[in-house]
Amino acid sequence: MVLGCGAGTAPAKDAKQKYAEGDYKTAGKLFEKACDAGNGDSCTRLGKMLLDGRGVDRNEAEAVRRFEQACDARDPLGCLSAGYAYSRGEGVERDDDRATKAFDQGCQLRHVGACTEYAVSLWRGRGMAKDPVRAKDMLADNCKKNNAAACFNLGVLIRMGEPGVEKNAKHAKAILDKACKLGAAEACAYLKKHRAALDREAAQPAPPEPDENGEAPEADSEEGREKE
Repeated sequence: MVLGCGAGTAPAKDAKQKYAEGDYKTAGKLFEKACDAGNGDSCTRLGKMLLDGRGVDRNEAEAVRRFEQACDARDPLGCLSAGYAYSRGEGVERDDDRATKAFDQGCQLRHVGACTEYAVSLWRGRGMAKDPVRAKDMLADNCKKNNAAACFNLGVLIRMGEPGVEKNAKHAKAILDKACKLGAAEACAYLKKHRAALDREAAQPAPPEPDENGEAPEADSEEGREKE
């Protein structure tokens, strides 16, 4: 049941105060009370405490249930957390369909991280039909917002290429550099491993521009030049 945005406000406020003071046991009880009253943020915070075993007994399955409860109460971070749990099989059986649905819900609530994960689902065909073109557009939009994970995935997508997404090593390298500078450790590691190959690929001449019919022009042949 989704209640108003003020649901559970009082216990949620007290819970945050107790958590800040290090009284995790009391904070956990108050977050639970606020969550059950419909406060989505409290459900997400309680879920994280359940994952860490901080102030409450560690319980991954219950954490996922609380994340889903948070998502139903329109807390985007709860949707993202539920999506991660299903995509990784943490506390629940791995389920790409449910993971992608949770990421989509978080994205609709304007969470950049959830939109990035939803875009990756589109690219990889994770729980849905592949759509690399739409994935590229979403990742590019999130990369412009300085989301490091979006920049990393966009860089790899553009380097590898997909139907409708042309390979461009020079562009990919620039995006991966940005991702690394934004703090994406995986982007830094990728560049360290593949920089030499990226440099070689970027140095290759660009493919010829397609003609007005979208077809690449034929390369000149020795026979053709002799006839000229």
